[in-house]
Amino acid sequence: MSAATLVGDVSMEAPSEAVWVLAGPPNAGKTSLYNHLTGARYRTVNYPGATVDYCIGTLAGKPERPTLVLDSPGIVSLVARSDDERAALSTLDELGRLLPGHAVPDVVVVPVDASQMSRHLVLVRQMRRAGLRTVVALTMNDIARAQGRPVDPARLSDYLSVVVVEVDGRSGHGVQELRAAVEQVAALPATRVALPTEFSLEQVAEDFAWADRIESALSEIVKRRPGAISTAGCSIRWPGRRFSFWSWEGFSGASSPWRPP
Repeated sequence: MSAATLVGDVSMEAPSEAVWVLAGPPNAGKTSLYNHLTGARYRTVNYPGATVDYCIGTLAGKPERPTLVLDSPGIVSLVARSDDERAALSTLDELGRLLPGHAVPDVVVVPVDASQMSRHLVLVRQMRRAGLRTVVALTMNDIARAQGRPVDPARLSDYLSVVVVEVDGRSGHGVQELRAAVEQVAALPATRVALPTEFSLEQVAEDFAWADRIESALSEIVKRRPGAISTAGCSIRWPGRRFSFWSWEGFSGASSPWRPP
């Protein structure tokens, strides 16, 4: 078991503006996604007491609720290995130091590179385990397709029990669907966030084995049903259910019945 720190009072009144944090591994398409969400209009700030810079911008367009989007430095785990990583992780449990009134983000958007998926899924699992409201932006699927192993975002969503939306960082295809999904997840009831302070070697090994099993399961689907992979469009997969672009049809908050392979 990993030790954890409890943060965030779920009974606190929500601030008038929402905060979305983009957090994930380096070179997974996070900055391109950030530019599409904000229209590349942002300011750079320095985290207090650290040399880490953040980009903070306003969600472009006319969102239902005023929204700030924060692009944090790349991380591969919720347990920091350096001072800069500790500062980056503080956007998840000490957000108030940057943005007073916000204990934790409303939603964390995690870009996952489809061409090296298993390396990135562990972070998604850690975020879910920590209680962070999470949406996966599936990137680089064009590269995975060229390699003959595209990722089905609907099936991946079922496996992770997380909303998954495929996006193209170059064209911006799928960004509107991602926005709609994040706004819906942000409206779900808040939970107490408990970030880990350490992981046992057994936990790390089990997490990576879990990620490898999911990638293998998705690869087997491609082999059995070539050409049957869905792409980003006007329909998104909620674990165990399908909902339209504008509504959560049939969503009841129940967890997915699926179990990892």
